[in-house]
Amino acid sequence: MDGVINVKDPVFGAQGDDSTNDREAIQAAINEATRPQLDASGSPILDIEGTQFPFTRMVL
Repeated sequence: MDGVINVKDPVFGAQGDDSTNDREAIQAAINEATRPQLDASGSPILDIEGTQFPFTRMVL
């Protein structure tokens, strides 16, 4: 899916006027929010492939 995503959201610096394509910024925020949190030994704290999350990654 390669359409332009444009939203009015100051977090992404978007004005909602079709002057920006916010796909990369939004995808980066989704990736950061859905990446597994690691403990001190590098092991995932949450089992993101289990029942806590029905998905492992969202892609726009």
